[in-house]
Amino acid sequence: MSSVWWKFLFLRSKRLFLFTKSCARHGIGHIIMAENTEKNGLGVAGFVVSLVGLLFSWIPLVNVMSRWLCFVGLALSVIALFLKNKKKGLAIAGIILAVVGIALFYLVYAGIRAAAANM
Repeated sequence: MSSVWWKFLFLRSKRLFLFTKSCARHGIGHIIMAENTEKNGLGVAGFVVSLVGLLFSWIPLVNVMSRWLCFVGLALSVIALFLKNKKKGLAIAGIILAVVGIALFYLVYAGIRAAAANM
């Protein structure tokens, strides 16, 4: 009787542990670890769009377009943050970059308006 018995199956800290018992009379146990590699493509897209928006938000006339890139990156990252069984690191980073990019846009815009008002 060399059948494989599945004893326990549980998910802990995004690693799947499968405990098997290969043979009942020998009592030999095997541990198979399978990493949860569910990638979050929407989170990666949100991160990249937010990063591009942040990089272009420093340039005075280009930052108008970068504001919209940051809003799109923010929307993608927030949606990716609420997906189940997906990694959330890049989604969180995308949200942070988008908020910093939007704030930077408004700071540059306020500086340009203040400089134009003093002329």
